[in-house]
Amino acid sequence: MSERQELRLIFTTPATRSALRRKQLEASGVRLLTELGAGGTDGTDGAGHRPALPAERNVWRLMASSSVVPLRMIPSDEVAEARAAAHREWLALSSELAVVAADGSFLISVPTDGPDLGWARVMLTPETLLPSDQIDEFVALSEDGVHYSAVSSEEHGYWIIVGETGQPPR
Repeated sequence: MSERQELRLIFTTPATRSALRRKQLEASGVRLLTELGAGGTDGTDGAGHRPALPAERNVWRLMASSSVVPLRMIPSDEVAEARAAAHREWLALSSELAVVAADGSFLISVPTDGPDLGWARVMLTPETLLPSDQIDEFVALSEDGVHYSAVSSEEHGYWIIVGETGQPPR
């Protein structure tokens, strides 16, 4: 990485990183519904104050823990096939755990440089493919903040990881 690239990363604003995330989501066929603040609430539920969602970095830590055992491992012999298989497995498990709601909505965090941007509420579309060229790994969170699922890009393929955040339901 050149010095200029390093400086650009240091001085990247949240707005710039948010715009990049929107482009990544769109390129992966995911429709952005709402960008939640780093505090994890958009304040639009109409039912009073809801507790904040777990911080993105905390859920990433859970997913990346050395004690994590993937529920599914998808070998990456052929990248396009591996991504499609990882997407199918992730979606099936995430739907079963209600990480992805019946209407196809869920909360997502994708890797970005810098501090947390906050969760993004998104909707699956017929074009959705996660992981993709734009988003190779991600963490999805249930609307109540209790369950998460993730796709992690590893040396020999993709890992599908699921778990609980330890957070009480919102």
